[in-house]
Amino acid sequence: MGGPVETFINALAKYSWRTVFGIFVATGIILLFPRQLDVVNWARSNHGYIVIAFILSGAIELTHLLTTIHTLLRKRSERRVDLRMVPGSSIHSTWSVSVEPLSKKPMMILICRMNFAHYESFSLIIKNAYLRGTRATFPLADIVVEGSCDDSTSLCIGVLPIKAKPGKELVGRLVFVDQFNDRHATERITFRPNTLSADWFAARLQTSPNCAFCDKPVTLEEQAQEAQMTAHISCIWR
Repeated sequence: MGGPVETFINALAKYSWRTVFGIFVATGIILLFPRQLDVVNWARSNHGYIVIAFILSGAIELTHLLTTIHTLLRKRSERRVDLRMVPGSSIHSTWSVSVEPLSKKPMMILICRMNFAHYESFSLIIKNAYLRGTRATFPLADIVVEGSCDDSTSLCIGVLPIKAKPGKELVGRLVFVDQFNDRHATERITFRPNTLSADWFAARLQTSPNCAFCDKPVTLEEQAQEAQMTAHISCIWR
């Protein structure tokens, strides 16, 4: 059987992956449905050759698929910009709650400073940003990273859903999307709740007593301390 097998392998090497894929499919169908194809006797007498053709063509197709995936990943890795991101002081990293512009629902606001740098000969443009596990709620003004000596950037990012809990720190990674639609994730950043004083809310409730979401009166005890407007705790964290 060595002669026919060697001939078959040499023939496979001369054809494209499409031809090999056709052989893989055809031999698989013959092995599975010889009776329906009315080739029982032929399939039985050539069973060894058909199995070998099926295995070899399948192995060649698998190798081609893995090689293609590896090539694509390597090209993407070579094209991807190595963006370095260093968060500023945690003192300036805070979260709070505001109103989503379109749906008028609660959204989370993240504020921090970030240092961007890269070694490329062209500018990288940050087009979008969000906290991992959320989505951005409003467009981010383009951030142009010229190179390795840019000044730190102040960020204000609106996201949904609200991942933070009342009075608790929020730890997560910010994800920045560049003009090539590549994503760059930061190290884990700790955001502190940006709470306002009870005196500030007491004065605010005198002029804006109703919740921004349900339009019902809010008492000082019901007021969400991280909200930038009059709002029930229960309307934000349902």
